[in-house]
Amino acid sequence: MAYYTILHMKSGRRSYSAGRTDVMNAGTQLDNLSSVLSFEEPAGYDPDTDEEIPLGDMLAGSEDDPAGAAARAVDWEEFLGTHTTIRGNGD
Repeated sequence: MAYYTILHMKSGRRSYSAGRTDVMNAGTQLDNLSSVLSFEEPAGYDPDTDEEIPLGDMLAGSEDDPAGAAARAVDWEEFLGTHTTIRGNGD
């Protein structure tokens, strides 16, 4: 669930609620109940590397994208299905 939430956040997709419960609503932001941050905004500090950690790096997972892995598996199976096995002639 978190993967798809972050994916939608990065693409700018959101619900189009007109109420003040929508974080992108101007009224919610004027009431200081929410704020919009860039994924490049520093959100932490790594004492090991002595560098700031951007928000995007903290939200991003280190695992492979499930949709990309599935697409590669499908493409690989299709590729193998179009080729015949090549056998050496024993030379």
